[in-house]
Amino acid sequence: MRNAALTYGADFFDDTLAITCIESALLGYMRTLNMPYESLYCHSYIDLNTTVTDFLSSDYNYTNYKILPRLQETASLLQLMQTNIKSMSYDSMIIELQTSATQCIPLLLEVDPSCIALPNHELPWREDHFIFVYCIQDSEVLFLDNYPARQGSISISNLKDAYSGAVGHFFIVNLLNINNYRNICLNAIINICNVEVSSCFCRNTYILSDLLSLRDAVGILRISRRRISRWLEWLKQQKIFIFKESVQNHLLEAIIAIDRLYSVIEYCRTKKVIKSDLISTMFQEIYQSEKQWIEQLGRENHVERLE
Repeated sequence: MRNAALTYGADFFDDTLAITCIESALLGYMRTLNMPYESLYCHSYIDLNTTVTDFLSSDYNYTNYKILPRLQETASLLQLMQTNIKSMSYDSMIIELQTSATQCIPLLLEVDPSCIALPNHELPWREDHFIFVYCIQDSEVLFLDNYPARQGSISISNLKDAYSGAVGHFFIVNLLNINNYRNICLNAIINICNVEVSSCFCRNTYILSDLLSLRDAVGILRISRRRISRWLEWLKQQKIFIFKESVQNHLLEAIIAIDRLYSVIEYCRTKKVIKSDLISTMFQEIYQSEKQWIEQLGRENHVERLE
């Protein structure tokens, strides 16, 4: 597919609720192509109790928690977009890059973030980092980077030091099959409604060493609930399902509570103080909001299926 008419700008990553660089690029690319990127959020619900417990009892971090499916996996499952990543030598990559540029086909390049970093900017959390390359202009490789969100360029000569050995492509598979997708959505909604929201993860006391795990758990939950909110809104816009406003209102309350808790945990972590009572109280607030929006979602008269 030739993409000569496509333009890529600083807004490429806008409205993309991603965790990884590949997810950011996939969402931005689908949005540029006017593909229904919001449909990928259908499997983004994760249970509050399980998530917090997992992070406090294991070595999970923000980027490796596979309980939340990667969006490229969902895109493949929905037969919308296939993501192919393969190892490639530098010389082979240059040939691939030049061929793709000639055909106006963007690609992903794995790079060493320190070689393309802006001054005084933190590096991405993951060691494997990909940029979205969309053009070669006067021996400069033009790219989009999600951390921080920006347009950038690097000379082909300097790319040799930055390149880390892998190339990726996005391939359009098909258009979204609304009838099949409606059934997928219905199953996803039923699965959410069948979750027994529990507060057994709440502790009365936390210690400083818990804070990084708590922050990552809450960060993952924040992405999850924002995706679900955006997904429900999109389902309503597309008239696939209609939900009463009370569902979104209670979900928004949960999102606001999660945002507040994230800020409190980051404050405690950076100041090296612990506020166990406050954290426990805020977790209870999130628990109550979670119960409310899921109960509202599960009430039969709050969900109307459109044939």
